[in-house]
Amino acid sequence: MKKILILSDFFIIMALLLSGCMNSNNKDKSLEQKVNTEISYIDSELVSIVNELNNISYENYKLDVQEIQSQPTESGGSKDEQSSGQGSDKKESEEKNSKESGKDEEKNSKIFSMKVNNILGKEKEINWDNLKSKIETFYSTWNTIEKDLKELGVSEELLSEFEKNIDFTAVAIKNEDKNQTLESVLNLYKSLPEFVGAYGKDREKNVLESKYNLLICYKYAELEDWEQLKNSISNLKMSFSNISGQKNEYKGKEVNISSSTSIINEMSNSSDLKEKDIFFIKYKNLMQELNIILSI
Repeated sequence: MKKILILSDFFIIMALLLSGCMNSNNKDKSLEQKVNTEISYIDSELVSIVNELNNISYENYKLDVQEIQSQPTESGGSKDEQSSGQGSDKKESEEKNSKESGKDEEKNSKIFSMKVNNILGKEKEINWDNLKSKIETFYSTWNTIEKDLKELGVSEELLSEFEKNIDFTAVAIKNEDKNQTLESVLNLYKSLPEFVGAYGKDREKNVLESKYNLLICYKYAELEDWEQLKNSISNLKMSFSNISGQKNEYKGKEVNISSSTSIINEMSNSSDLKEKDIFFIKYKNLMQELNIILSI
């Protein structure tokens, strides 16, 4: 009887231990999924900032709004009317002017049209106000993301470096310094593969590394440093080989991997032609393919 009780206690203890392990595993998996979503957010925001520096958009068309202002109608009267109006008080005069102004505003109209969103020959005026808004929002989300990354084992040193680079990016955007903004964003993006490497799988890390190398190519195309662009494209090819050489890890994305390989091979022509806009077209297409391959 005593042996039966001992065995019974043993099985109860084991059941509790296993239950605790399962709950812990489920918690870790849930946190990992949350952090994956947060990494995707950081990835998207950083690439968006880089794209806005040259007005690169994935949309083929954009909505264009033009405001047409009508000429205000002249309102006046005869000399007698003007003379009699001199006795009106100031308040009545202001109300009349306000009504007339309102009528003129009502005559304004807007024309909406869809315009092709080209890269070639496109004016590259940067919307700095939008970028300032982006980086401020980034600050408000980072505190939560940092806490989650720390819980998954990302080092304090790496998190501290990332936070410093957020500050550098904010200062560059505040000063409306295009080149420094690009450099700071690249320093931020460099940490993403390291974050994922601390808790995730190689399949996600490989894509983030390829995207980082593509952004390095973007940097040298922007600077029109064609020799460095060639070297960077070689590094991009090397990092992407970790994806193309393990297609079985990216099931359902084989077509995108094949398209990406072709675009990377064609990129060398951009450095030979020394045409920045030609590179940006290929950059845009490749970034879209990598976004599809990356599904964390």
